[in-house]
This record gives sequence, structure tokens and C-alpha cells, in this order.
Amino acid sequence: MPDGNYLLYQTDLLVFGPLFRLREYAARIGGAVMSDREAAANQRGELTTALPAATDPEWMAPDDDDEAIIEEIVNEAAEEAAISESAEEGEE
Repeated sequence: MPDGNYLLYQTDLLVFGPLFRLREYAARIGGAVMSDREAAANQRGELTTALPAATDPEWMAPDDDDEAIIEEIVNEAAEEAAISESAEEGEE
């Protein structure tokens, strides 16, 4: 999507439960319910729908502290992979 978000179809939300609770599920994941025309306009970049914050902690965006922790973990994993790769190349 031009705005960096994703479109989910009703069937994608069946993992959460019955569709009569669609708006509840959208709120849990920080989504908005749109008509097919609104979704098409959004895809063309003609409509931008402001999304609410997720109400389910599992779906909430990380705060700045979380971002720093995630970056540190990713960097450590990359360093470990590089060390492992160097050791494998030395064995050959």
C-alpha cells in the first residue's frame, strides 16, 4: 500500500473468530473496516485512512525503548552469524 499499511480481507480475520465481530477484531489489531470502494481508493493512493492504535498488547507498536532492544538483538545476531561464517571459511 502507498501508506505502508496492509489490506486484510474478511476471511483473513476468521482466525480471530466469527465475522460478526469484525469491528472488534479490527480494533484489536489497530485496523479500520473499509468498504470495497474505500479499499480500492486506498490502493490507488486517493484515500488515506487514519488507523487507530491497537487495543491488544500483542499487536501494539513497539515504543522507542523496544526499538532499541530489537536493534541490539538484530546486531548481535548479525555479529554471531559473521563470526560463524568466518569460522566455517577457516575450516575449508
